[in-house]
Amino acid sequence: MELLSKDPSFCTCPEAEVLVNYFLSNPNRPFKLNDEMLFLIFSWVDFDIKLKSWGLDKLLLKRLLKHAQDFYGAFIVFLECYRMQYFPSATTVVFKATKISESLFGLLNYESFKSIQAIRIVRDPRAVFSSQRKTVSPTSLKIMNRNPIEVAYSWSVWMDDTDKILGPRFVSLNYEKLLLEGVDYLVVGLKQMKMEYSPYQPGNHFLRLPKEQRSIHKNVSGPCLVNRISDWQNNLSLGQIGLIEHISKFQMNKNGYDRFGRHNVWLRFTILYCFWGCLSRLKRIKKEVFG
Repeated sequence: MELLSKDPSFCTCPEAEVLVNYFLSNPNRPFKLNDEMLFLIFSWVDFDIKLKSWGLDKLLLKRLLKHAQDFYGAFIVFLECYRMQYFPSATTVVFKATKISESLFGLLNYESFKSIQAIRIVRDPRAVFSSQRKTVSPTSLKIMNRNPIEVAYSWSVWMDDTDKILGPRFVSLNYEKLLLEGVDYLVVGLKQMKMEYSPYQPGNHFLRLPKEQRSIHKNVSGPCLVNRISDWQNNLSLGQIGLIEHISKFQMNKNGYDRFGRHNVWLRFTILYCFWGCLSRLKRIKKEVFG
């Protein structure tokens, strides 16, 4: 997002999961701006930890929402309102959300949504878990995830699902290559979607993030930290690495991620030991509960 914000033709919106969860779960649902809906929307604008950072003009938002025909149209209004306020000359609006991929299945199948294009950023699942286990969520104040099995399974399912809709309007880029090659690699992905990219201004996306989010995204405005590609090797145990690789091996192989434990006998032993430990624990719980 920081790279894209260097081109003034791109308007990069901060995150706001509340918009995806509410408007894109059923995008074809008819939208009606009554008093109840307006109260709900204004409460998000004022109090949602992420959406309030957008600083949306309520009068402008209300005026635009009156013309929304369905929930997808209402979602687009939020993006358009943000563009009009801060980047009126931008011709492309960029919005980031992991969960939006679930809605793309429906959106990309409708002719009326032909203006939507998407980029999938694929990151090594071991690095994903390594990052999440040491990152405190600014909203819940808890570690994002401590479970390698859950992360590996979710990553694999997400990859399987999004593979089905890859095409001219939905391309896939590699996170590690993006760190290594930067703008040159980004341009390759944008060209696949027939989009031009001319970065000639300082990036400004980080400065528009909510204060609560800046602590976990503090590296986006600086130079690329190439060491983040292999950080997981020092941060994860052999057992955690083995579990992730075992669950995600199909997609890891497909996307060119070499499995650390493929030829490591000790790693295979560690995986078996972890499974044996989990099984023993389940047996003890069963015995305590049922006698």
